[in-house]
Amino acid sequence: MRPRNHTLLFLAILLVGASSLLHASVRLVGIVVDKDGKPISGVEVVAVGVGRDVTTPTGDFAIDFPENRVGTVVSLQIRKSGWRVADAKSLSVTVPRDPVQNPIRIVLVKESAVVAPTVRGLRMAIEGVQQIKRVTGTQPQFQGQTVFCDSVRLTLLFAHTNASSPIRVNDIAVHSKLVVDAEALTKGECDVDPLSARPYGIVETDAFVITGDDTGGVVAKFIKDSTTAFPVDPDNILRSSTGVRAITLRPGEEPVAFDILLETKSDKLLRIWFTANYDSDGPQTVSTPEILLWR
Repeated sequence: MRPRNHTLLFLAILLVGASSLLHASVRLVGIVVDKDGKPISGVEVVAVGVGRDVTTPTGDFAIDFPENRVGTVVSLQIRKSGWRVADAKSLSVTVPRDPVQNPIRIVLVKESAVVAPTVRGLRMAIEGVQQIKRVTGTQPQFQGQTVFCDSVRLTLLFAHTNASSPIRVNDIAVHSKLVVDAEALTKGECDVDPLSARPYGIVETDAFVITGDDTGGVVAKFIKDSTTAFPVDPDNILRSSTGVRAITLRPGEEPVAFDILLETKSDKLLRIWFTANYDSDGPQTVSTPEILLWR
C-alpha cells in the first residue's frame, strides 16, 4: 500500500502545482520609444480589459494580469498628447511566457495636430487622433488623406488666444456628409480585427460617442461612467435632456478638452467635422478640418 500512497501523493502535488501555474499572475512589460530609440515618459499604456500603467523616465511600463494569460492576444491603447503609434499592429500583442526576455517595444512618432484657423481669440483643434480597432491590412487613403476604419478616438481642444477678455463658446456641433466619389478609395481596405479592442474601451468615461449612419446623419451620446449615459444633440453636444451649458474660456486658463469617440455603422465613406459658435467681440464661428471614417 505504501508505494500506492506515495504515487497518489506525488500526483496530488503535481495537480496542485499545475493549478497554481494556471492561475498565477502574469506581467506584461515593455518600453515606449521614439523613432530614434529614445525613451518617452508619461505615456499611458492600457491593456484593454486588464489594467494600465504610465511609462517611467526610461520609457518602461509594466501591467500585471490577475490570471495567467500566457499565449493570449491582448490589445493595447496608447495615450500621449502630440504623439501617435508608428505601427498600429504593435498594439496587438501576445502575452509572453517570459516578459523579461520578451519585452514589448512600442514606437511613437510626433503627430501634427489637426488645427482649425484661429478666429478672433479662439483656437479649436483635433488632437490625439487614434485608430481604435487594429487594421489588418493597409490603412486606406482618400485623395491623400488617411481614412480611419470603423472607429477612432480623438480630443477636441479649445484654447483662449486673446489676452484681453473671456470667450464664451455657446454650442459645438458635429457634422457628417457622405462622400459620393469614394470609388477612388483604392489604397487598402477597412478590414479590422473585431476582437482587437472594445468599441469604446472599458476605461472610457466622460466621453462623447458619435455614430454615423448610411444617410450621412449622426447620433450622439455622452458616457459619464460605466452606468450612466444619455443622448446629446448633434447640433449642440453641450445640449441634453438635462439642459444646455456653455463654456467660458478666460485669459491664462488651461485649454478645455473633450474626449470624443467617432464610429460608423455605414459602409460608405463619411466626412465628419466640428463647428463652434462663440462670442468674441460679437458672434463668431470656427470649424475643424474633416476626419474621414469608413467601414
